[in-house]
Amino acid sequence: MTIKEIIEKEIRKNIKNIKTKPQVIQSQKEEYGDLSTNFAFVLSSSLNIGMSDAKNIITEILKKSPLVEKIEAISGFVNIWIKDRVLYRVIREIKRKGDNFGRINLGKNRKILIEFVSANPTGPLHIGHGRGGVYGDSIARILEFSGFSVDREYYINDVGTQIELLGASIKARYLGRKVPEDGYRGGYIKEIAKKIPNDAKEKDISFFSSFGYKEILSWIKDELLRCNVKFDRFEYETKLYENKLVDDVILSLKGHTYTKDGALWLSTSRVFDEKDRVLIREDKKPTYFASDLAYHREKYKRGYDLLINLWGTDHHGYIERLKSGIKMFGYNPERLKIILYQLVTLKRGGNVISMSTRKGEFVTLKEVLDEIGSDATRFFLLTRKSDTHLEFDLELAKKSSPENPVYYIQYLHARACSILREAEKKGIRLVKRPELSLLKNKEEHKLLIKLSLFPDEVKASSLFYEPHRIANYLLSLADIFHNYYHQHRVISDNRKLTQARLFLVSCAKIVAKNGLFLLGISAPERM
Repeated sequence: MTIKEIIEKEIRKNIKNIKTKPQVIQSQKEEYGDLSTNFAFVLSSSLNIGMSDAKNIITEILKKSPLVEKIEAISGFVNIWIKDRVLYRVIREIKRKGDNFGRINLGKNRKILIEFVSANPTGPLHIGHGRGGVYGDSIARILEFSGFSVDREYYINDVGTQIELLGASIKARYLGRKVPEDGYRGGYIKEIAKKIPNDAKEKDISFFSSFGYKEILSWIKDELLRCNVKFDRFEYETKLYENKLVDDVILSLKGHTYTKDGALWLSTSRVFDEKDRVLIREDKKPTYFASDLAYHREKYKRGYDLLINLWGTDHHGYIERLKSGIKMFGYNPERLKIILYQLVTLKRGGNVISMSTRKGEFVTLKEVLDEIGSDATRFFLLTRKSDTHLEFDLELAKKSSPENPVYYIQYLHARACSILREAEKKGIRLVKRPELSLLKNKEEHKLLIKLSLFPDEVKASSLFYEPHRIANYLLSLADIFHNYYHQHRVISDNRKLTQARLFLVSCAKIVAKNGLFLLGISAPERM
């Protein structure tokens, strides 16, 4: 149990019949202590007592805590200072657990399937797809770190109008003709056309479609691997048709369908949707919605405790129709969690770069990776909540200076490694039981508190599916660590103090590495 959790528990066990959970947060300013709780506000409202009485109740409870050094009530908040000896126990735990520090058993091995990216194989990935990729991968890492069993899946839409247009576009380029008005443009179409055998002139569109999407899919897989994004499974829409699963779904929904204007409609407006949706068009072809229902029914059948879909924000209107169909199948739609993410505005030299797959006007994820590398790409895509618009500054991401946040964080790890190497050169080795009571200045206390809060950030990131919490935590940790380094000599003539500070530095190194792992970013030992 973390320090925050212990304090929350101590408040809760002493105050009965209050449903709201005590909230303890890290104080933003040094003068407000290490932690702070706003639970006096809740208590005042729930018990219909004055704020002063509510603060007194919280203060009296926390005075008895073996963790608390000092308490101060200000403006409805109760500020808390933690005893140093409690923090010493935490860093001993960090050193003992190493790569496992921060792991929690929130999931208790419950099974989760997370489907993300799933970009149509009609063009190279752009930076918006990259956001979905690194966000999904980081969520999966955090959930696994939190005790869940996680599978990662990519769903490939390899049938339909967009695939036919891809084939028509490639064939046109292959024959030296103009691409259809609604077709796909860009240099990549010409590149694919050049790879097609010379004897393919008489081949129909399906040949060009198949050749093209397979080529593009290989690019997509390579680019995702370069971005440190891996999948356990790739599922194909064609298999749903080959195995008659789409037909089976339409039959199973018979009691919820009707015919109108030659099309087959599903009565989704009777459940969650704003209007009914077409399952089979007038031309007797199933809609994408029909195959998507079949895909999700199969996912439910696999027995996962939770399904997570990561979608671009333009799919917002699709949620209600999908959950309506799921409920009609008899499954619990609450077992499907859909996370929407805003697209990315990519900037170069202050100018916004427009992106359109069909027009061929976009910067590919590959180009961004070539320019700034995987680590910077991942970090910048993980610095904001998924539903927040993201501006990606390529020029900042290339800098090898403290201005660049990912460089600043990685330098924490590299600097810690450098300090430990220097100590070893001087014959000073880490000891298992240093005199941690020597770590008593305010910068050390601040670093100790920050390190102790890492498991809380993991838990919150897991509960709310928010990797940006880890990114922001690491940035704050780096700031505290670098400030400590500049103000205090770690290696000095005082042997016992040196050993205590080396122990602290080694713990900062462990936490930085664990946090970077959750973001899918490397932890270099030299920079």
